[in-house]
Amino acid sequence: MTNWSRGGKPKWVLVGLAAVGVLWVGHRAWSQNYHHHAPAHHLHGRFPAIIEKMKRMPVDLGPDATAFNLSASQLFVSYHGVLTLVYDGWPPAAIALKNGLSSSSIPWLQDSKFPGVFVKERGGSKFPKTSLAALCEGCLLTDTELTTVGAICDHWSEKIRTTGLYLNVDKVSIVTVRDLMLVQSHTIRTLALPQPIDGQQLHSTESERATVDAVLAEAKHPGYIHKVNAPGNRYGHYKHHANHGATAVTHLRDVHSWVLLQVWLRGVKSDFDKQLPGKYHFFEPTSLHVTLRGLWVDRATSKHHDHL
Repeated sequence: MTNWSRGGKPKWVLVGLAAVGVLWVGHRAWSQNYHHHAPAHHLHGRFPAIIEKMKRMPVDLGPDATAFNLSASQLFVSYHGVLTLVYDGWPPAAIALKNGLSSSSIPWLQDSKFPGVFVKERGGSKFPKTSLAALCEGCLLTDTELTTVGAICDHWSEKIRTTGLYLNVDKVSIVTVRDLMLVQSHTIRTLALPQPIDGQQLHSTESERATVDAVLAEAKHPGYIHKVNAPGNRYGHYKHHANHGATAVTHLRDVHSWVLLQVWLRGVKSDFDKQLPGKYHFFEPTSLHVTLRGLWVDRATSKHHDHL
C-alpha cells in the first residue's frame, strides 16, 4: 500500500523534488561562481576556435630574429630571496627577437574577438635569468644564512663557468601563464629560430653584460638582506594559479645542455638541503625557463600582470 504524505503526494516524490531543487540551486551557484572567477584567458576552455586560429597564423619576427646562446654566468639570490641563475646578457639576436614579439608581428592580437591585451616588457625580462627556487612561506634569512647562501652560490657558479655551459636557444614557445612556475602552462605556438649567418649575433654584447654586472653588484651592497627578506614572492606565490596571460619563453628542457644542467641543479639543491634545510623549495626541473618577454594579459585581469 502506497505511503501518502499530506497533500496527497507520496513522500518519495517530495524527497525527489527537494533533491532536484538542491541540485538546481547548487548548480546555479556553481555556474555563477565559475563564470565570475574562471580565467578569461584560459583560451583552450573558452575560445577553442581562436586557439586553432592562433596555431595556424604566421608570425613574422623579422630577419634578425635568429638562434642565440645564453652563457650561464652566476647563481645568486635576487629580491625576495629567489634563487636565480643569471646569464651573461642578451645577444643581438635575442634583442631582435624580443623586439619582434610585438603586437604588429603577432596577428591574432589584431583580432577584435581576442580576449588579450598586449603589454609592455616588464622588468623581469630585462636581463636573462632562470628562477630556480623560492623561500618557504613566511621564511626570512639571517645574516649568517645569507652568507651561507652566498658561499653556495659562488661555489656552483664557479663550477658552471668552468664547464662553459650555455644554452643554444633555437626555438621560442608562446605559453599561457596559469601559474608562475609554468608547471600548468599550455604551449600555444613554438617558433623555430634559424641559425645566424653572423656568429656575433649568438653572443651577448658589452652593454648587455654591463647590465647583468650591475644587477649582481647590487647583491654585494650592505643592507641587501632587506631586499632579500622583503615580503612576497615566496614559494606559494609561484605555485598558485596566476591566470593572467601569456608569455614567450625558452624551456631549459629543450636545450642541448639540459642533461648537464640537471646534474648541476641536483648538486645545488643538495647543498641547500644540507646547509639550509627547509628554507628553500626548488621548482619542478621540467618547468624551468628563461622569459624573453611577457606578451598579453586578459582584458578582465589586466591589472594583475607584474610577473609576465
